[in-house]
Amino acid sequence: MDKVIEEWHQYRDLSEEERIQAKPVSDQEAKAIITHIIEFQTVLTNELQTFAAYQIGRKGIYSTSDLIEQADNIFGEKIHKKLAPETWKDISESGRCLAFDLATATAFHIWRAVERELRTYYEIWTGHPALKKAWATLLIGLKTTKADGKVIAVLDQLRDLHRNPTIHPASEIDIVDALALFGIASSAITSMVNDVPAVRLGLGSSVR
Repeated sequence: MDKVIEEWHQYRDLSEEERIQAKPVSDQEAKAIITHIIEFQTVLTNELQTFAAYQIGRKGIYSTSDLIEQADNIFGEKIHKKLAPETWKDISESGRCLAFDLATATAFHIWRAVERELRTYYEIWTGHPALKKAWATLLIGLKTTKADGKVIAVLDQLRDLHRNPTIHPASEIDIVDALALFGIASSAITSMVNDVPAVRLGLGSSVR
């Protein structure tokens, strides 16, 4: 093929009169190419029968490439730059798991991301370390602060309706549930970040 391509380039550079007398590809070369194509097709067909190949499809509104390569971009630049790198990593891993139909792993990484941001949210508003406090305990503490009550209510609902059921060993999560959790959790993280913009940007100790 390399030889034929080189000859074609030479043929292309000839004048119109010279092209009439020349052949871009000789009959012998054309026959050799056809023979090699047939041989290649036979070998490829045989190898594909044992090749570990798979195909993954789009998940909801998310394209496969976006989930695999840049799932953390779901937040947009404004929110993204305020998140901890560990949160980006878990959202990215969650997106990859979602792309490959790994529903339980998707939920695992989602809840890690939400809980990490919840602990930061708690520490900002209470001024106390989150340590190993349970999710419910963190929310009780937040209710004594000036944190947005609507955000706290959303987090409490998320804990009760989605997080607690899905972390139980006996629970089964399908890819439809995982897709819903991916969107819900991302929304919850965005709500927490938007409730304390000044603190996260280092512009003060309080936004109230």
